Amino acid sequence: MKILPFIMTYLFLAGSAFSQEIQAELSLISPPPVLKEGDIVEGTLKVWPLENADLSEFKKLENMTFANALNITEVENIEVSTNNADVVEAKLLFIVKRAEENTQQQLSYKGRILNIQVPPLKIAPPDKDPEDYYVLDQGVIYSNLGKIITAFVSLLLIITIFFKRKAFQSFIQKFKNDPIADRKKKLDEKFSKAIKREDYEELYAIRREWLNLINEMAPAYDDFFKTMERHQYKKNWNAEDLNEVKSSFEVISRSFK
Repeated sequence: MKILPFIMTYLFLAGSAFSQEIQAELSLISPPPVLKEGDIVEGTLKVWPLENADLSEFKKLENMTFANALNITEVENIEVSTNNADVVEAKLLFIVKRAEENTQQQLSYKGRILNIQVPPLKIAPPDKDPEDYYVLDQGVIYSNLGKIITAFVSLLLIITIFFKRKAFQSFIQKFKNDPIADRKKKLDEKFSKAIKREDYEELYAIRREWLNLINEMAPAYDDFFKTMERHQYKKNWNAEDLNEVKSSFEVISRSFK
């Protein structure tokens, strides 16, 4: 019979603990005396008692609005209090969005509805009527924008060079000054158009100039020079003389191709 009082006491204490209501309280960190729409403030939400608390349940806080006025823009941290293992603390960042009557806020934890006590708020109307507020990380925005612009310009340059490389090379070539290439081009025109006595005599006269531009001296050049030496002092060339010079020249006519 002595065990009966012990059992009754245990059941009473267990029932009291089970029926203990979970409490939640929000406090703002160093808020100004009067808030204005658009102000950004920090706050701490404490929930207790929670034994072996499931912290993932508090992800529901994201994008919630407390008291119709404090919009959560960031959940900075959620952890068990270092002073009491039954207390969960959530560090929150708010933006004051609307100036309506302060009301009690609710939060669901594993199917149980928790009433969150929110401190009285004094909110002044804004200087202007804002349509909405956003908290943006400007550094990330400008950083990503810079990367996008750099990638776009690089891609455009690669495409241009790939598909227009010949035009690009021609464009660059205009700024290059290659006197040897220019001289070879002019000589090539003279060689390809030579058909008359005057043409052959001119090329023979400037032979030292264009011989310096040829990599290898072939016997065909000597044949052309010897033929010209036989006929250059004649007053007139007949058809046979012209054909002989022309035949010896045709062998070297593609020297600058």
